[in-house]
Amino acid sequence: MSEKRIFENHQPYHIFTRGIDGRIIFFDEADYYRFIFLFYACNFGSPAFNLWKKDIVKAGKAILQGEKPPPKFIQKEHKQLVDVLSLTLIPNHYHSILEQLVRRGISIFMQKVNGGYGKYFNFKYQREGRLFQGPFKSILIDNENYLLRVSRYVHLNVLDLIQSDWRKEGVKNPQKAIKFLSEYPWSTTPDYLGVRNSKIVTTKGLYNIFFENFSKRGVENYKRFLLNWSQKDSKELQSLFLE
Repeated sequence: MSEKRIFENHQPYHIFTRGIDGRIIFFDEADYYRFIFLFYACNFGSPAFNLWKKDIVKAGKAILQGEKPPPKFIQKEHKQLVDVLSLTLIPNHYHSILEQLVRRGISIFMQKVNGGYGKYFNFKYQREGRLFQGPFKSILIDNENYLLRVSRYVHLNVLDLIQSDWRKEGVKNPQKAIKFLSEYPWSTTPDYLGVRNSKIVTTKGLYNIFFENFSKRGVENYKRFLLNWSQKDSKELQSLFLE
């Protein structure tokens, strides 16, 4: 499905895309911080021109630490386009769950984010052509149970970096997995595990209902929920895999 699809307001969608031919799209911390900044800024306006690289990194760090970047970093402000429920970046692709707040919100947001990051990447690495493998993909999440399970998949995705067979075999070392997920900065997982409160997540919505507003007990319940990945999940969520 492409960005030409008509999205419904206030309905969650799983959004995912990867580098063309599976290529790396995030090489260093500066790349990740640039994307984080764009993901925030494009939701509320347009990133300002002629920002120094160190300023973008500083803004990205502030967003992850729960602070808004200075007003000068965002121009032509507009109504918020989407609610961001989750986001996970790994070297060659990313996943997110978005809810559209205004007509064409998801399409406009994704065009701004992917277009802006593609221009930055090509300039930095002196390349030409498309960075992403075609239009972004999207799947409507049409019920609460599916939303929770897709959320789990999005947040577990970074386990590819320490246990590539987790989809088929499950999480083999729960303690190591939770430590890694809690400390991985390029994902909203730390926000759901209570170790951070970034500005990337705009609503935890439904999750709060199921996990007691992420009280101490709610966070522990969410940890158990994350680790409870099964072969059934692998089979039923196969369409989300990018391999």
